[in-house]
Amino acid sequence: MLPEGAKFEADLGDTVIYDVAHLLPRHAFKRYENRSVSEIDRILIHKSGANGPPGYRGAEGMARFCVDHRGWPGAAYHFWLSQVPDKDNAGKLVIYRCNATSTRSYHTGKLCNRFGISIAFQGNFEGDGDLISEGLKPTDAQMVMAELLVSWLRGQHQIVFGKLGPDDDWGLSGHWEWGKPVCPGDFLRAWVMRKRGDVARDPAVAIPSSHEVDPRRFTARQLQQALALLGHNPGQVDGVHGYQTRAALEDFQKGSGLVQDGVYGPKTANAMLAALRARGLADAGLFDDHAARIQ
Repeated sequence: MLPEGAKFEADLGDTVIYDVAHLLPRHAFKRYENRSVSEIDRILIHKSGANGPPGYRGAEGMARFCVDHRGWPGAAYHFWLSQVPDKDNAGKLVIYRCNATSTRSYHTGKLCNRFGISIAFQGNFEGDGDLISEGLKPTDAQMVMAELLVSWLRGQHQIVFGKLGPDDDWGLSGHWEWGKPVCPGDFLRAWVMRKRGDVARDPAVAIPSSHEVDPRRFTARQLQQALALLGHNPGQVDGVHGYQTRAALEDFQKGSGLVQDGVYGPKTANAMLAALRARGLADAGLFDDHAARIQ
């Protein structure tokens, strides 16, 4: 339900924008800095990192978290896309504006905070920002809102999607490109790259044959089993990617000559497939047989 006092801003077709920045929780005395709207040259995509209540109450909870737990002046993002959005009287999906465009809020980092306008998808979607996951991802409603909002913002601020030169920034990007690999997750990373025509920048991932296991799609349990089969101790095989599993993954990365970051990305998946092939364990049937014996 639309909160009392929400201000209508724009009708984008199947969705509408309502400004609730003046209604959201704010710090008692801290305030965000302002910037010139003419500086905006990019759109930044985020996930909130948590699920929550529908509609406006979700935006309110996000802002309260930013203020009470992070000590920030207010909501981190400019726009909020709820998993279960409110609807207006015409049945249109409601996008909430959480900050004025001129507000330099905290969301990505100093450079992007100054030049970027941020969109947050409510939810904690799967993935490290490298592999396409079939797990948690945005709702259909969120994607409808996102497509229309990005197109609207692009026109409002004359944002160019694509590099004009090697030192230029993309007009549309995700937090993963600015220091946070898990944000906004696999699905949205692929969506961002498709929209800016950048699919070719995805790191190449080895494709297993039809009879082999596919490390790109490993569940947490399968990853633990693979690590154990390759001599790296992930602890109890319980399907929980905890600290011991991360330590085992970093050990595997070290032995494979990779960066030891504990992130199961495409290079690590490539190395995993190669290691399983070298041990004769890449065959799906053999892998399952051996994995079943691991406790």
